[in-house]
Amino acid sequence: MANGNFVVQNGLTIGPMTIDAATGSISTTGNITTTGTTTTFINEIVTGTEAVYGLVTANANVASNSTTTGTFVVTGGVGVSGAIYNGGVHISSGNIVAASGTTSTSTTTGALVVVGGTGISGNLSLGANILLSGSPGTSGQFLSTTGTGLQWVTLSASSISNGTSNVTIGSSGGIATVGISSANVMAISSTGTQQNGTFGVTGNVYIAASILPTGNVSSNLGDSTHWFNTFFGVATQAKYADLAENYQADAAYQAGQVVEFGGTHEVTLATPDTKRVAGVVSTNPAHLMNGGLQGTNVIPLALQGRVPCNVIGPVAKGDIMVSAGFGYAKTNNNAQVGQVIGKALADFSGAKGVIEVVIGRQ
Repeated sequence: MANGNFVVQNGLTIGPMTIDAATGSISTTGNITTTGTTTTFINEIVTGTEAVYGLVTANANVASNSTTTGTFVVTGGVGVSGAIYNGGVHISSGNIVAASGTTSTSTTTGALVVVGGTGISGNLSLGANILLSGSPGTSGQFLSTTGTGLQWVTLSASSISNGTSNVTIGSSGGIATVGISSANVMAISSTGTQQNGTFGVTGNVYIAASILPTGNVSSNLGDSTHWFNTFFGVATQAKYADLAENYQADAAYQAGQVVEFGGTHEVTLATPDTKRVAGVVSTNPAHLMNGGLQGTNVIPLALQGRVPCNVIGPVAKGDIMVSAGFGYAKTNNNAQVGQVIGKALADFSGAKGVIEVVIGRQ
């Protein structure tokens, strides 16, 4: 029995535990149990099970850039039943699975909660919906919503690899469900607001409300190189008034000019009283046919409806209009077949001017 320190010069072996006198190392094949609030181990090697009921601190301050470097290195798995707080960057070369099964109803609930930003360089595979809220993201990210309505979202098959799950964007102003590949897109709101960006899907788009542009005559549906296929609907309305078709002209003719069939191409400037009159170059056609025609001088030729037309006066409302030459029309109420352009929709007493003419009226 000793009341002070117990010193063994040549080391000590007690059962499976060995204390090396030269190095101070302790080796054991059994368990080491400590119940103190702070226990310090230097170069500790444990081949069995170690249970620690106090605080374990690894404070070597060694940076980690792989699975074998750092202050705390574990070569096997780590099971934690409580919370883990990480004050630095978390890098995982394997899977991160949040398997609690907790449903998320806000930005602070669920199996996985991210307070800051999330960067993904690969695909994002979804087995359920993603609820987004907050301000729109930057280019190349999902755009969420503000409190005023639905925003546009940039999506492609390379950014989402799941073909059946959806992405739901919701706010007080609008809700949209987006699916990639064979899935569908659904907009379930009448108050969404558009933001700049691209909305791309490969499946169907079902709309439960109106599709509205941001301003009057400010947006197109498709363009000269991106055409839609067959349209199915009940009725259409157009802002402008005439039905037109593209023709190849032999020069760059202006809206309102009268042309006839002939010349080096399909149509040319009309001669006086010609029986080959083709019509008037449209200003703003309500419907344009043959939109895919390519050429140097393609003009929209009004076939039916009302259009602005260059005229030589005098003209009375209802007069039959024929070619006056030089791209103008004039009155001839005894016109022959092939000469008629249409009927004047206004009186005109000047020498030259522009009035509306109803094309195709005899």
